[in-house]
Amino acid sequence: MSSILKNRYPDLGFLLDFFPEEPLMRKPDPAKARLWREGQDLQALEVVYVLGVLEEYYDLLKDWLSERRERVLIFVEPNLGALGHIEGEWLDNPQVHLRHLQLEMVEVLGEEFPADRVALAGEGWGAAGLTLLRKSSALGALYSDVLYSHNLFENVARNMPRLANAFDVRGWKGAFKGVPLVICGAGPSLEKSIPALKKWRDHALVLAGGSAIPLLEKLGVTPHLGIALDPNSEEMDRLVAATGFEVPLLFSPRLHRDVLATTSGPLGFIASGTGGLAEDWLFEALGMEGKPICPDLGSEAFSVTTLSLSLGYVLGCDPIIFAGVDLAYTGGRRYAGGLEGEMGGPSDPRVFEREVNGLDIEGNPIKTALKWVMESEAMGAFIKERPETHFFNATEGGLGFPEVANEPLESIASRLFKGPLDLEGLVHSMIQEAPSPGFNLARFEELSAQLVESLERCDKLFSEAFEKCCTAGEGQHALWELQLHEEPAYHCFLVGIEAALKTVVPRYYPGDAEGVQRAFWKELTEAVRRFITVLRSRGAYSAASEC
Repeated sequence: MSSILKNRYPDLGFLLDFFPEEPLMRKPDPAKARLWREGQDLQALEVVYVLGVLEEYYDLLKDWLSERRERVLIFVEPNLGALGHIEGEWLDNPQVHLRHLQLEMVEVLGEEFPADRVALAGEGWGAAGLTLLRKSSALGALYSDVLYSHNLFENVARNMPRLANAFDVRGWKGAFKGVPLVICGAGPSLEKSIPALKKWRDHALVLAGGSAIPLLEKLGVTPHLGIALDPNSEEMDRLVAATGFEVPLLFSPRLHRDVLATTSGPLGFIASGTGGLAEDWLFEALGMEGKPICPDLGSEAFSVTTLSLSLGYVLGCDPIIFAGVDLAYTGGRRYAGGLEGEMGGPSDPRVFEREVNGLDIEGNPIKTALKWVMESEAMGAFIKERPETHFFNATEGGLGFPEVANEPLESIASRLFKGPLDLEGLVHSMIQEAPSPGFNLARFEELSAQLVESLERCDKLFSEAFEKCCTAGEGQHALWELQLHEEPAYHCFLVGIEAALKTVVPRYYPGDAEGVQRAFWKELTEAVRRFITVLRSRGAYSAASEC
C-alpha cells in the first residue's frame, strides 16, 4: 500500500491493514478515455467523477485541473481491496480525491462536492450515476442561489411594496371547488389546444403560467388568471411584449422586479416560500404570515407549472387539466410559435439543462432535458397521492406525466364540462373578498434603513477579520462570530451565505488553510457590499417613483 495514500486517507489505510488486496476490476483503456474527453466541453465543467481508479483520466485532465483551482476530479472505487494497488503522483494532488463507496451511497458525494456542472466517466454507473448528477447539481444550484442571493433579493425588495395593494391568494383556499381548471404552459403543443380553449373558455378556469400569458394573447385566448414568479430577465422580456396586460396576476416577490410595471390588472400575492432567507426574515419582522399556500413538490421540480398544479389543488379545482406543458423539445422547439428562444435545445452546460433522450406520450423518441424529466416525475408523484381529484394531460405531444391519462382537451371538455360559468365574475368576487397580505410600508422602510446600518457594521467587522484572520487566535475568531450573530443583517442575509462558503471555499484553496480563511472573510465582505448596494438602489428607485 502506498504511504501517500495511507497518510492522506488514514481511515482507508486503517481498513486496508485488515482487508486482503484484490485485483483492480477495471482495466485501463486510454483510447476510451480520449473518446470520452472529445465528447465533453471541459471548460464548462467543475467536477468530474470517474468510476474506478482509471489513471488515464488523470493524465487527460491534469492540465484542465491546473487551469482553475476549484476544479475537482474524484475517483470512486467500490472495491476496497483494489485500493491496496493504488499509487501515483495524483495521490498528492489536492484537486484529486479518492473515495471508497458503494454505488447505492453516491448521494453523499453530491453533498461533499456540490456543483451543477458535472460529468461522469468510466463504465457501470447505471441509475446511481443519474442519482449522483441530480444530488450534486441540486445542491450546486442551491449554493449558487445562496451565494448570489442579492440578485433574488433585489427583486424581493422592489416587489414587496406592491403587496400594500395586492390581495392574498391564501384567502382563496377551496374557493373554486369543483370548477374545471386548465393549466396552460408555453410548450409547442399549445397551438393544438387553442380551438378547444376558445370554445370552452366559459366552462373552465384558464390559468396561464409565465410565458404562456403573452403567448395565449397572441393566439387569441385571454386567460382568467396569470401566474408568474420567474426572477430572470428572459421571461420579463416576453411579458413586456404582451399588450393590454390586464389579466389578474398572481405573483411571488421573487418575480423579476420590472414585470409588475407591465400589468394594469389586479395583483395577487401568492406565498410560495421561494424568495430566500431574506424574504422569510422580512415577513417575520413585518408580522406577516409567510407560510406557503401550496404543498411543496420538492427542490428538483420547482417551476411555474408545478406551483400552478399545487395551487389548483388548494383552490379545490376538479378536474385539473394540462395544455401546452410539453416538457420536451416537441418538433425541435422549446415554445409554441413566435416566442423568443423557441428553436433548438439548450446550450446551458448545467446538469439540469442537459439534453437527454426520452419517449413522448405516443412512445416516439423525443429530446427533453433532465430538469423536465424530474419535473414530470415530481408532478406524477404529487398527483398519485391525490386520487380524490381528477387530472388529465391534454398536451398533444411532449413527455407527459406518470399516473396521468393523455386525452385531447376537446374530448375531455365534451365529456366532463357542464354548463357555462361566470368565471370572470367569480374571479372578480374572490379578489374583492380576499384578505390583504398585511404589508406595512412604513415598517418596511424602517427595516430597510436598519438593515443598511447593520450591513455597514458587518462590513467593518469583515474588513478587520480579513486583515487579521491569519494571525488572530481562537478567542478573536469567536468574538468576531459573536458580534456577527448579533446583527440583524446576519440573520436576514448572511446565515445561508456563511454556511455555503464553508462548504464551497475550501475547493478553491485545496491544501491552503490560510487562503481559505482569507477568502472566506473576503467573500462575506463582498456579499455585504452587494446587499448594501441593492438596498440603497431600491431606496433611490422608490424615491424616484414617488416624484
